[in-house]
Amino acid sequence: MPIRSNEFQKLVHLIERQLSGVASVQQCAELVDQQSGEAREVDVLITVECGDHLLRIGVEATDRKAGTPWVESMVTKHKGGMLTDRQILVAAGGFTRGAIKKAQAYNVAIVALGSAESTNWAKTVGKYASLWFRMVDLSPETVTLTVMSQKGSPPLAIGPDIVLVSKDHTKQASLRGFVHQVLKSRSILKDVYDRADREDLSRFTAEGSVDEEIYALDGLGGTHLVTRFRIEGNLEFAISEFQVQKSSYRGAAVGHGEFDIGDKKAVVAIIEKEGQEATFSVNLAAKDNDPGTVVDLGS
Repeated sequence: MPIRSNEFQKLVHLIERQLSGVASVQQCAELVDQQSGEAREVDVLITVECGDHLLRIGVEATDRKAGTPWVESMVTKHKGGMLTDRQILVAAGGFTRGAIKKAQAYNVAIVALGSAESTNWAKTVGKYASLWFRMVDLSPETVTLTVMSQKGSPPLAIGPDIVLVSKDHTKQASLRGFVHQVLKSRSILKDVYDRADREDLSRFTAEGSVDEEIYALDGLGGTHLVTRFRIEGNLEFAISEFQVQKSSYRGAAVGHGEFDIGDKKAVVAIIEKEGQEATFSVNLAAKDNDPGTVVDLGS
């Protein structure tokens, strides 16, 4: 069965990623039911290292109000199948009185997104009614490296499998890694944002000198100093405004929203804990039910 995820599950995953510190947080994790031997999908799996042991916390989410039957089914799924060590149930619409009692009886933690906790201290989450989200998608197509020629050296073929090394050969990188680092470190994105015609752009070119001493290896093991680079490819700029919904989750203020940008469906989470800077993350998916890709935007 293909892995599927809805927008609320993605939001819970984004929130837990930002609140769980050094723990590993995985969306749509598959675990083996210890009774049936079947693979069972968990909305969010938090894995914490405790010395030589691993603590697995399963998070299940529903975008409705949770009743007793749903709580019972989640308890049976996790405790009966011995999937996780602890469980957290999250409901967008809260829990019925019976569901709360059932969860308490099985020592299962429950979280109602948007519970009436005071978040008056939230400076960022409480400030904006709407925000703009801008995205630049760079798709490199051609890469040209200029190397310092060496007498008697064979022609250097620049292809996707070429190996780049530091001067002392202690660091090695692929051409893909080099391109990614260049596009990440240069001001290409800012240059696009600052242009008045940014929404009409369809191509990009990045070129310049190499910041550090890097060598390309030829087929005979010889090294060639890389002096300049030129990267060309497709560019897509998109911008979208979304309304910021304000909630609380485990003592943190949460700002969140859903919107379409370019050909992607986005879910954004802004998390702010008292005395700390707000952090931002987004899930970008190509279609409905796609688990998507998470990008942490920092603070």
